[in-house]
Amino acid sequence: MPTFAFVLALLSASTAVAQQQQPTASPRSAPSAKPDPNEIVCQTWRETGSRLRTNRYCATRAQWAEHIRQERQYVERAQTNRTY
Repeated sequence: MPTFAFVLALLSASTAVAQQQQPTASPRSAPSAKPDPNEIVCQTWRETGSRLRTNRYCATRAQWAEHIRQERQYVERAQTNRTY
């Protein structure tokens, strides 16, 4: 199970990346074409509490999608199982 800080970093990074990415049509591909799931995508973000240190993670689009799915499931489970 990933550490809580790592989970928060990935969730915030995935949200920031999703907000920054604008769908653009490539001249080589049709607008309805899906991105290649085997394409490697790297994301870089700053470490919390540091102005200089950054972390870079590279994975395929399929791995990023699976990771995001697992993190959402983890957060949903944590929210559902809260005790007061």
